[in-house]
Amino acid sequence: MNVATEDSALKQHEASDVTVVTPDGELLEAVLAYQHGPLLDRLQKKLGVGEEKARQIFEDTKRFLFICGTCNGKWSPTREIDEGWHNFILFTKDYMEFCERFFGRFIHHVPNLPGQKQDRDRPRRTLIAAMQLFGKENLSGCWIYHDADGNPVLGPSLDLTEAASVVDPCDSCGCNAACSGD
Repeated sequence: MNVATEDSALKQHEASDVTVVTPDGELLEAVLAYQHGPLLDRLQKKLGVGEEKARQIFEDTKRFLFICGTCNGKWSPTREIDEGWHNFILFTKDYMEFCERFFGRFIHHVPNLPGQKQDRDRPRRTLIAAMQLFGKENLSGCWIYHDADGNPVLGPSLDLTEAASVVDPCDSCGCNAACSGD
């Protein structure tokens, strides 16, 4: 079953400087209903978090992948969402099937290369898209971007206009600080 079709009736509209879509409710519901018990177990063990936190990381990872799969543009996960994405990708067959089933294509993880100019505004655009698609009230603490020192600088309850310049560059490239630039 391929849930992503041209008949999904995704409507693009301009919102500030971010183009987002109004999702087909059935597609979003199907993406969020997808479960992966082994991934939740892995997140608990690898990240040292409880079941509820692992579940929240995966829910927000699916929301981020929904943005990637349905909205044009380049998007940037937060550190926690990126951890969820990295761990999901390790279940290669399941991740590939998830992407194909819901979005009709594989969603690649493409970090910036050393020396590549970074789009420091990408986290802000990603957060705006998430707030518009899912509602600010539905975004958890997993949607908070941090500076290089680990301080929260951008999130659903933080100022979107001033924070973009201090976001950790690894948050804006799609990987986390522990990845050493991969």
